[in-house]
Amino acid sequence: MASVKCQIRARRECTKCHGGGWVDHPLWLEFFSLPRGEAGDATAWFAERGFGLGQVPPEEIECDECDGSGHIEFWMDVAGG
Repeated sequence: MASVKCQIRARRECTKCHGGGWVDHPLWLEFFSLPRGEAGDATAWFAERGFGLGQVPPEEIECDECDGSGHIEFWMDVAGG
């Protein structure tokens, strides 16, 4: 008799965004990590990195690990008998 592989669809909380679906923009993290006064004006700092003058990216962006859902879905083997 052939064995049957059983699986269920499971989900877990995304470890990158902790279920929120959003993460801090990496450039904002870099900007905020600079010593106070070293970065200067945020608008100018972002303009030096390719953003249009007067434009800055949002501080939070959709999580790229879970595509903003807050969870990861996967197939999990189940013991069959």
